[in-house]
Amino acid sequence: MGKTTLLKCLTSILNNGKCVFYDGQSIEQNKHFLKNISCCLSEDTLYPYMTVKENIHFYKALFSGGQDFLIEVANILCKLKCSEYENHLVKNLSQGTRHKVYLAIMLSKKAKIFLLDEPFTALDKDSQHFFLELLKTKNKNDQATILLVTHVEEFAEIANKTLSVPKL
Repeated sequence: MGKTTLLKCLTSILNNGKCVFYDGQSIEQNKHFLKNISCCLSEDTLYPYMTVKENIHFYKALFSGGQDFLIEVANILCKLKCSEYENHLVKNLSQGTRHKVYLAIMLSKKAKIFLLDEPFTALDKDSQHFFLELLKTKNKNDQATILLVTHVEEFAEIANKTLSVPKL
């Protein structure tokens, strides 16, 4: 089974949560556990014909987020110098800017588990470092579990545990 497939099984995208357990209970029979998971796949799930602001509000509603969600996304985008894109259609953004918006949204969700599949591929080194620090903070302050799938070995520095998959 591939790394992305594993993440999709953990989030019930594939396999409907069969044989996946959270706090000792099956996700298949307790779908409400999925609200505790934020999943960042390698391709973003933003809506290209909506503005950045509309996407943020869509995910706010989807995540049952409050004003704190909007504030956190805004703070992240401000630190990444992306606030100016609020009224731009997502389809008109560069891949890097689009990915920053996507990560800002997904990492602002109040979740206990963050699953990330190659999240830093379209980002410059400064943005990669910013998001790594954000993940460290979520792990330390919020006791969040972070599962990061990456080919970049230097990101292993933030890991409590690593698993290397040999090349076939």
